[in-house]
Amino acid sequence: MPNEKSQLSDELVAAYRATHYQVEAHPDFTLMIGKFSPELQRLHAKHGVIHSAYLTAYNPLSQPVSPENNARLHQELISAVQSLNLRYYEGDGQGQPVGKWDSERSLLILGLNLSDAQKLGDKFNQNAFVWNNADCVPQLILLR
Repeated sequence: MPNEKSQLSDELVAAYRATHYQVEAHPDFTLMIGKFSPELQRLHAKHGVIHSAYLTAYNPLSQPVSPENNARLHQELISAVQSLNLRYYEGDGQGQPVGKWDSERSLLILGLNLSDAQKLGDKFNQNAFVWNNADCVPQLILLR
């Protein structure tokens, strides 16, 4: 399991766990690690999927880059997801407390399996992503 032996600091993992993962789905909703999401359950049912992943391409390896680089990386993530012919919703990962961490544009990708989510996270040099099974309780998956 990807979470067994992490190279990441406890502080960074705690920050990922505390983040509010916002989804722009009309109505908008927020995913939180370990908390059932009825909105996500409805979205899964609406699109006939049993899992999804919430990923960002911002700030590879949690190292800040320029706004221009982040915007370019986000567009590359969108292109990668479009090439998989998967439905996605945009959103923002908002670290808590607000102001300590900059928000990161992200995608909730419907129907993306766990293996492909891990590959996509690795492709964009991310430390972690949010995985959503059929139970609609978001899990943090560590990649490093």
